[in-house]
Amino acid sequence: LDENFPHGCLECREKDRNGVKSARTVLMGEIESFTDRSVYDGTEADDSEFYHLDISLSNKCNLKCRFCSTENSSSWIRERDALAKKLPNASRIFGKNSQVVDVEPKELLSFISKMENLKQIELKGGEPFMSVGHIPMLEPLLASGKSKDLKLLYTTNGTMIDDRCFDLFREFQIGRPSV
Repeated sequence: LDENFPHGCLECREKDRNGVKSARTVLMGEIESFTDRSVYDGTEADDSEFYHLDISLSNKCNLKCRFCSTENSSSWIRERDALAKKLPNASRIFGKNSQVVDVEPKELLSFISKMENLKQIELKGGEPFMSVGHIPMLEPLLASGKSKDLKLLYTTNGTMIDDRCFDLFREFQIGRPSV
């Protein structure tokens, strides 16, 4: 970047200059600890080389947060459809998705099973705890013994966590949730 940082990067640059670890520095440290080579070196990676999976399980959500849209909250679909009758540009404002989307657990497990070096799974939604694929994805990881070495990160509104999840959480490394 030759010291010409984009505006969105200035906060991290200042933290780094002042000896405080920025989010960028922390993430780069995690990447270096999980891989022997850069993802950006031009060679093609196979599934086994990935250490971090960032997945939106579903757009199912029980809330209609102001900053959200139909792509990430099924609760906005009905609202958007009602507004579409009054506002011609409603789909541009709220998104065009008009259905509830949920990841199939079998597809997800097939994909994850190929990721031999997986260290982190970042689960998002919608509300990840409403997805039918959430628990069926974690249980085989527990049964295989991979759970102790796997860190789960959640972006959640925190309203749908049930006792089954807390039981499973004891078997995984849990990162600080993002709300």
